[in-house]
Amino acid sequence: MTVMAVSINEICENTKLAREMALMGNYETAGVYYQGVVQQIHKLLISIADPTRKGKWQLVSNCHKVVCYVHVVFTVPLLCMFVVVAV
Repeated sequence: MTVMAVSINEICENTKLAREMALMGNYETAGVYYQGVVQQIHKLLISIADPTRKGKWQLVSNCHKVVCYVHVVFTVPLLCMFVVVAV
């Protein structure tokens, strides 16, 4: 089985894009970017042998999961409610 190397720069860039999308109000796109970052981190975790480094990336992964969860469960439905009320 071949595992493609995940670039830490890609993870950082996609995280940056997710934040920018959220700031611009593109919440669904931001959620897609955040989910992609979580997937990239999981691929990275497979390739890390050092337990200390792996533990740090697992913490980062957990933080991104929380961000995605909060986004999907709270932010989007709340904003949709405002859009319906405003119309």
